[in-house]
Amino acid sequence: MNNVAAVTPQITEVHNHNVSSRSGMVFTWFLVAILSVILIWYAAVFVLGRAGFKQPEEVLAQAMFFFITGAVFLTGGLWIVNHFIMTPILSHKQVMAEIMRQYEIDRLKVAQQLPPEAASRMTTEDRRFVSLVKMVMAGAYENRLDEDGNLIRGRSEPWSRRSVGELTLYGEQKPIGETVLAGRVKPWLMEQGILIDDRKVDRVTFPDLIEVEAALIREFGQPIQVNL
Repeated sequence: MNNVAAVTPQITEVHNHNVSSRSGMVFTWFLVAILSVILIWYAAVFVLGRAGFKQPEEVLAQAMFFFITGAVFLTGGLWIVNHFIMTPILSHKQVMAEIMRQYEIDRLKVAQQLPPEAASRMTTEDRRFVSLVKMVMAGAYENRLDEDGNLIRGRSEPWSRRSVGELTLYGEQKPIGETVLAGRVKPWLMEQGILIDDRKVDRVTFPDLIEVEAALIREFGQPIQVNL
């Protein structure tokens, strides 16, 4: 009968030295910091003594006192300015920016609204074009024209293909782009007599956006006449 020797498994002990090593590192850095302060102190006293000061220790102590006091007051002052002045100002600017953003969204939404009856008679592309013209002219009447209808000097033409292409219709995600639709706006305004030339609107016949909308509805929102 063969004897089978039992194999005793070897147990490997794992020792974790992370805690002790970290403690030793912290103690080492603390000791280095203390020694550095002491060395800097005596070095500064030596330098001040060589510079001619009769009591270099007192001079250095006063300098450190004023430095630390100044740092404390400066830090406190910066905290007060940041907490009581800058933070409210920044919060106010953020609130105003959000108000202006919402105002712009509401303005564009209102500018693009069409009478339901007229809109129901338009194709999708006609509705987009009508909304686009209204948005262009709403911006022009609001802040780009003087009382005589002239485009304010320095302002770009809001009806150019490039300017129109930068607009985004309400409910859409992307700008119009320099497409055929964007290129139709200026010729239509010229054809209707709304634009007298590239930089002048006929504010006698079209004093505001209401008259422009009326011209759009006359062309795109009239019922289709069927002759039998």
